[in-house]
Amino acid sequence: DNTKGAVTDAYQRNGLAGAAAMVVTASVAELAGTKGLGTVEKVGTLGDVAKLGKAVELEKLEGYLGTYKGQKVLLQNVDVVKMDYVRRSTADRNLLRKEFDNGVRKKFLKDIANNPEVVKRLDAFDRSVLAKGVVPDGYQVHHKLPLDDSGNNNFDNLVLISTRPEHAAFTTTQKHITKNLTPTGTNIVLWPKPQGIIYP
Repeated sequence: DNTKGAVTDAYQRNGLAGAAAMVVTASVAELAGTKGLGTVEKVGTLGDVAKLGKAVELEKLEGYLGTYKGQKVLLQNVDVVKMDYVRRSTADRNLLRKEFDNGVRKKFLKDIANNPEVVKRLDAFDRSVLAKGVVPDGYQVHHKLPLDDSGNNNFDNLVLISTRPEHAAFTTTQKHITKNLTPTGTNIVLWPKPQGIIYP
């Protein structure tokens, strides 16, 4: 179909990064024939262009994904999940955030300090900072699925992510996804989340 063709064209012109930009920017698109899922369903990595079908609405494709200080940022190694976004109560969200701030973040950082992927990407000083449960300069701990919806504080939902431009780009995209959602009922969205425990 036209949508699938547009994504494939982007892939041919700009490789995976081009297709990634198109798919994730379609976050607020209507998904043809989709009903509320109630749970998160993995659509696949952005390399699976042929599987995306009608998940992209062409008029939604430009303008915000990967925008950081006016420049496009193409995010690779990203998964897209199709989810029924239902907002948690403020009290529940604040409780989860308090748990994260008061111990979960620190435990996560200590846990990943000697992970092989972290060792590959961070120098000895930054790893020593992690071992103390402190976020290294230039990084953030990010919830892959948001506490505002179905996300939790489990370590597999957390990632150490570069503050700029990657975290800024994800945050901008996710704000666009959620800003027009209805407070009740079904809100089917495509949600981008970084792979792994450290990104990029």
